[in-house]
Amino acid sequence: MPLSCAYNYFSSNKHPMRYEVLVPSAMYESESVLDLDRAYDLMYDLAEEHGYAEIRKDGMVIADRFSDTMNDIAECVFG
Repeated sequence: MPLSCAYNYFSSNKHPMRYEVLVPSAMYESESVLDLDRAYDLMYDLAEEHGYAEIRKDGMVIADRFSDTMNDIAECVFG
């Protein structure tokens, strides 16, 4: 195994990527997951339920979602 592959293998297994799915209006619903696809699924479901959700990695927002209802309201208000 080349050195770069070995480094990537051991470093990725030692510190797996963690994604935080946050719901500001209902922090008790927030969750931490290791899979980005799972994080997106949670974000969509929680946004529909609570109006807004976001995914953060290392404290930075990498995706966010408003519910369709919130998008409709924003479209009516802001055109």
